Amino acid sequence: MSCTPDPLNDHSDCDSRRLHERPDVSHGPAIRRFVWLIWHIWPDRYRQRSHLREMEPHRLDDIGISRAEAKREGRKPFWL
Repeated sequence: MSCTPDPLNDHSDCDSRRLHERPDVSHGPAIRRFVWLIWHIWPDRYRQRSHLREMEPHRLDDIGISRAEAKREGRKPFWL
């Protein structure tokens, strides 16, 4: 439905219709990003942190992480 403003009437039907229209707000990109995080990032974090908890001391030395740091990182929840 088209609306042409009436220059002689400041309170035209056009303005009142515009006030009651629902704004075009799309949450699509935010939802897609959240789903992508859940599907790709979270399982990967869980897997990496569980490997880090179980890593041998000589491998931790190779990557420059102490056992305490590995335990601390491994205890973090996957969503952080």
